Amino acid sequence: MPSIEPLRTCRICGKTACSIQELELFSKDSHYNYGRENRCKRCNADRVVLQNRQNPKPSYERTKAFRAKHPESHRKDIAKDKQKHPDRYRARKMVYNRQIPLAPSCVQCGSGENLERHHPNYSKPLEIITLCRKCHGLAHRTVLLCKVGA
Repeated sequence: MPSIEPLRTCRICGKTACSIQELELFSKDSHYNYGRENRCKRCNADRVVLQNRQNPKPSYERTKAFRAKHPESHRKDIAKDKQKHPDRYRARKMVYNRQIPLAPSCVQCGSGENLERHHPNYSKPLEIITLCRKCHGLAHRTVLLCKVGA
């Protein structure tokens, strides 16, 4: 019986993915074969933890410093993102230009602190609901989980 050649093999721990379903063990990255990294998600998480221990400066500060040092790269990323998600940018622009006010409390839990605007559908830019930070994050995670499960 011929052996099945793995689609991906983690270069750190040697874990293999021999089917499309097993590719879910590897992080997505379009630069690699099969659109997956050559490190499994577990090894990748360990790598990030180690990097953060070696460089304790918060990641947003590292990102800010990189953007200041390489503004042309940052501009290209923004332009690419605008082309990829035009509805999202149009919706945000309309919200900020028209100064649409926030409701006094979160429509989900009723909290009045850390309120944010949420677009359930970017193709309808003026349909905005007010959510607290916790419910807003939960709303986005729920959408992501539904997309992954579909």
